[in-house]
Amino acid sequence: MIHPIVNHNPKELPKIEIGGFSKDVVYLTEIFESIQGEGTYAGHRRTFIRFASCSVGCSWCDTDYAPRYTLSPQEVVQQLNPRLDGVVITGGEPTDQSEALEALCIELKREGFFVELETSAANDISEMCYAHIDHITISPKSVERLPAAHAYGGHMRWIGALKFIATSYWKVERILQVLELFPTVEVYVQPLETNGEYDWERAIDMVEVIEGLYSNQNKRVRMSVQIHKLMGKR
Repeated sequence: MIHPIVNHNPKELPKIEIGGFSKDVVYLTEIFESIQGEGTYAGHRRTFIRFASCSVGCSWCDTDYAPRYTLSPQEVVQQLNPRLDGVVITGGEPTDQSEALEALCIELKREGFFVELETSAANDISEMCYAHIDHITISPKSVERLPAAHAYGGHMRWIGALKFIATSYWKVERILQVLELFPTVEVYVQPLETNGEYDWERAIDMVEVIEGLYSNQNKRVRMSVQIHKLMGKR
């Protein structure tokens, strides 16, 4: 049975205080079912587990990642619809809760779920956590906010995609720094959305820049459109 918290509007729940992270407690904003609208698995139905908290703090971010409730890793799994065998762990920044993240991934794989992780690579994760994740999408917010990038680079077989949000920050030299850290990973560029308006021109320019950097490597760069939003989904 799916608990009422699944697909519940998180803004209808009061915010709670974070009293310290541990492996036994996951601070959550929401759990909801939707369409994966971005990246490698765009179009697949997924259950999204949004971790609360974010140590990165992008000025343009419009995601609600305030803590609304806590569950144990086992309780999180009990909320999930087994008919949707894919789970996306997102945030906020899930790796802020690294111990709980590891414990949850172990529980998810024990129950046979396909596990995607979306992270900015602000923090590294454990070897055990890597072993229980099927696909990692790294969405770098800046070069300075990639302290764990070298650690992730040592686990390339789990890194499925890079996703750039096309903001004015991403000059050629900064893009190149990130690409050099992840030379074999497919790249997606997503236009910045502001009040329902997408900056397509900047995103197209960024795609062309990356194509130029990859011109001798026969690599593909893809535009990532948030199809879930076009469908009116979360």
